Amino acid sequence: MTEERRTSPRHEASIAGEIELATGKSSIAITRDVSAVGLLVFSRREHAIGDAIKIRLLRGETLREIAARVVRQERLTPHESTLWRTKVGVVVDDPDAFAKIIAELDAA
Repeated sequence: MTEERRTSPRHEASIAGEIELATGKSSIAITRDVSAVGLLVFSRREHAIGDAIKIRLLRGETLREIAARVVRQERLTPHESTLWRTKVGVVVDDPDAFAKIIAELDAA
């Protein structure tokens, strides 16, 4: 049995996005689920634990950005996905701003 590390419930959410590294490199991503303090994101790149990133989320014409950091990463098997390479757990830097972003995206 694995230890539960989450501090708030997560909710399934598929939101198109992009992850930008501190180096300026970016790649497409999609959220798998969100919570009050973070997200689980499918990505095409590998990310190091502790990496500071920016996540851009897009729904319709609404584009929002939030700073976050990588807290875990797992490689996906070809059985899990042929497009995405990794599952990345991130914690946002500003949970209050993140809550407003999620509300705006839900309304979009």
